[in-house]
Amino acid sequence: MQYDDDIAFQRAILANPADTTLKLVYADWLQDRADPRAEFVRLQVRFNELTDCESEAVQIADSLNEVGSILAPEWVAFMTTFAQPFVPGWCSRGNPFADRVGKRGTVCVFESQYRTAGELNDGLLADLTFLTSVDWGQRLSEKWR
Repeated sequence: MQYDDDIAFQRAILANPADTTLKLVYADWLQDRADPRAEFVRLQVRFNELTDCESEAVQIADSLNEVGSILAPEWVAFMTTFAQPFVPGWCSRGNPFADRVGKRGTVCVFESQYRTAGELNDGLLADLTFLTSVDWGQRLSEKWR
């Protein structure tokens, strides 16, 4: 069930996906409502803090996949894509566009894309759900194996 405050949190995260404190406040708010998404948010924050060489990463990635499988796919899609900070991608060199190209989670975007509250809508969430449900031949935990 979505509340107005829930949507406000998601919009704030969309505007500043690198804000770990905001995500942890969101997790606390979810936990206060006995919402199982709180665990996913906390796991994701911890996962993003890890380096490639940490063995805990595989365990957290598997937990994210497990917890995420019981949550609303559109919410998981949002949290694993646009709720992630922009990382300049392989296309940044020789990019013919004025805006840098990179990734937010698992989706390639322009740096300025999907940063305003108005861009968070049902159509975008439906597209994300589809894109993240397609088996592209890799799972989140494969990054660490």
